[in-house]
Amino acid sequence: MEPSIFQTDLGIFVAPAKWDALSDEAKTILTETAVAFEKTSRDEWLVYTDEVNAKLEAAGMEVMELEGEARDAYVTAAHDSVWNRLQASGSPYYEDLRRTHFSR
Repeated sequence: MEPSIFQTDLGIFVAPAKWDALSDEAKTILTETAVAFEKTSRDEWLVYTDEVNAKLEAAGMEVMELEGEARDAYVTAAHDSVWNRLQASGSPYYEDLRRTHFSR
């Protein structure tokens, strides 16, 4: 189904007390490493997904491309499902995360 939607709940969290106890150098290293991992893991996943999709299509799988209102409804439902789950969890960070990491 296209547009393809990739969602993951993988996150790296550090307890505030532990974070505060780290040196500035350690905080910088962890932050830079997390950002680099986010980029490389996404790129690696996209390559892997393309390879798998090519194999599936070669074996006869047909891709269904949604368009117009159906496409918009599908994309909205996919994104909302993740944000709704986070909000339902009672996370005190829901509003900040949605504001800073979602722009649709």
